[in-house]
Parts: sequence; structure tokens; C-alpha cells
Amino acid sequence: QRVALATILTCEDVRSGLGFNPQELASDEEYLEKRAVLLAYIDAVRTLAFSAKRVVESEGDTQLPFIVLVSLKVGVSLPDEARGVLEGLERSGLISLKYLPPAPGHLKARSWGKALLWDLSGFDLVLYLDADTLFVGGVGDLLRAAGDGSKGVRFAASLTRSMTSLNAGVMLLRPEARVRDAMLNSFEEREHWTGLSRWSGQLWNATEAADSAAVAAASSASAVGGMAVPARRPKRSVLEDQDHLNEFAATHFMYQGELDLRHGHGGFDKPQGRQEDWLIAYTQTVLLGGAWRPQLGAYFTLPMAFNFCATTTCMQQFIEMRGPGRRAVIEQLHTAAEFRRLLSEEGGEVGAGQRFAGRRAGARILHWPGDLRKPWQHCAEASRSPLDNEWWEAFADACAVAPPDAPCSLTC
Repeated sequence: QRVALATILTCEDVRSGLGFNPQELASDEEYLEKRAVLLAYIDAVRTLAFSAKRVVESEGDTQLPFIVLVSLKVGVSLPDEARGVLEGLERSGLISLKYLPPAPGHLKARSWGKALLWDLSGFDLVLYLDADTLFVGGVGDLLRAAGDGSKGVRFAASLTRSMTSLNAGVMLLRPEARVRDAMLNSFEEREHWTGLSRWSGQLWNATEAADSAAVAAASSASAVGGMAVPARRPKRSVLEDQDHLNEFAATHFMYQGELDLRHGHGGFDKPQGRQEDWLIAYTQTVLLGGAWRPQLGAYFTLPMAFNFCATTTCMQQFIEMRGPGRRAVIEQLHTAAEFRRLLSEEGGEVGAGQRFAGRRAGARILHWPGDLRKPWQHCAEASRSPLDNEWWEAFADACAVAPPDAPCSLTC
């Protein structure tokens, strides 16, 4: 199969989603702050792509293209320095850049970018990853288990720690124009959704600012590649965008359980789902209601190892987990003894015995969700967890081979 890895770099990666438009910056200090944040995210993308390349090489597999989708709002541009670093990384062969058409006014640039992941028609499968993730193990068994052609996985993502909804930080999908169009149409329908989301309990009509005014309607001539562009309306909150993805998956696909990786080794072309007790809460939430239209194929949840929350807050929650949730963590990571050891090491001094902590515990992809929980925000070594330290080691290795025209920016 033709498989690609992909991430999205957006104007929302600069403080509060305001973008990087020099004409709108109030002072030199604000310019420098936003420049630093954006360059830090580019270093995160560099580190993620490098970690993927290194893991694939260590397993002797064929390298996968790493696509960076650049999704910006109308009137927002990247500073020359940021664009130069990205283009230098592309010339080095580490990434491939794809600039998307500007996002419609009422959609977050990241939501727009995620919808257009289904537009990558040159590939049979795309594994999407947020920039705050890191490869620490292989994904070959995942790609094999996904099957191929019309019988393969259409969409898959890991559950959140609550085990009642999907986390969009890592997603496996099969690009199709009909899914892209259905998602864009769903954004339009969302304008009329009322009441509480079954995924978060948040009101569907919540916005980033309660008094935000509607912006002008988009031109009726607006279109991208022949697809309809949604009209402009106030932007939704971050939480509601994730709620929307959950609602879209539950109402447009048929849930088949957790993707069984064991079936990827026996020549199966049709993916198999597992039914486990830790899936009961999510399955019940799926069955609560919604305008169910499963015309787009099967979707699965992924084992937690492919989207392992690496923040200290998450680790504390893992420690406190009991029942099905605890069993899910232990079984999905495959190495219960190492995981318990990792829990006991969290917060301790990072030493040689803690190297490759995530890999030892059975994680494949580490994830640091949360605005103030990124590993690159922990410059002082004493503030880093064993999993933070794993990111910093990958970053140092990536910088050691950085091309001259794309140097690293983060320093401590």
C-alpha cells in the first residue's frame, strides 16, 4: 500500500490562534514571542519526522513520506525565517510541504486541515500525528492490520483516558473524496446542532468568545478543487472541534471495536475488531443517539500504545486508574512490569536507567496534549519526566544532522 505520515502546521500554533501577520502585531516584543513559538513548533515537527525516520530505519522497513500540511487563515502568512527552515527540511528529504487553500473564516485552520487529510488521494493510508507526538516504536503491524482496498480500515483513532471518546492527536485514515465532502457538510450541519454534546457535555453552540460576532458570509463563488466551501460563521471552541470529530465518526461510520493487530500477520485483507470490557463505555456513548448514517465504512479504535499520553498529569491519572481502564493500559502496552516501573519513576531524576522509558513500557507513539505541557517547554533538566527526556534526546539527535539552511531554534 502507498502509506504516508502527515502533520499539520497552522496559524493556531502561534499564541491563541491569532496567526503570524506582521501588520497585526502590536510591538516588537509580540513579534519576537510569536516568532519563537512558531519556530519551536517547527522544531517539534522536525523532531517528530526524525523520530519516525529513525524507527522505520531500525526496523528495516521502507521509508514513509512525511507530509507537513500548512493550513493558514486568510491574510495570515509565515515569517520568512519559518518558511526558510521548512523549505530547508524539505530539500533535505525529511519532510514534504503541502500548502492548503486558506481556511474558511468560521473554521479553525486545524479543523480545515484535518478535513483535507482525506484529500491526499495519492496514498492508500495516511497516519496523521499532532506535532506534539514522538515515535518510540514501530507501526508496521498497525499498517498491516488495517487491511487494504475496499475492505480496509476507513478510519481509526485511540480513546481518551476517559474511555468514552476519541482523541484526534493520532488518526489512521483512508483518503476518499466522499469522506472529505461528508465532513465539510457536517461542519455546515453543526451550525444547527443544539443541546449538549454526548462526548464532553459541552453545549454545541459554545464559541471561543461568548460575544464573538458573526463575520461576513463567504462568496458564493468560493470553492476548493470543486468541493463546496462552508459559509463563514463564528469559530467553535477547541473542545467542540474534537466533539465534532467524535460525532462525525459515530454517525458516518460503523464501529467495529479495537483494531486487532494480530490479524495483520496472517495475510488478512480485512481488518478484525476486538471487543473488550474497556470498550463498553465508549460503545454505550456511540449508541446514545445521533443522526446515524453509516455509509462510509468501518472504523476502529486503536490500542493506547499508538497515542500514549506522556504528560505528568496523564501519568498520575494512569496511577489512579482501576478496573477496565487499568487493564486496558496494562494489556495494550504489553509490558505490565515495565509500565509499573515507569509509573514509579515519574518525577524522579532522569538517569541512564530511565532512557527509552516509553519504548520499554510498550508505547509506540508518545503524545503531550495541553497548551502548557509540551516537552520543549521544560528546558530545565530537573523539570523533565523520563518521557520528556525521550523527546529531548530525539531533538538533540535531529539537530545533530540538521541541514545548514534549516538549523534548530530551541535552546536552553
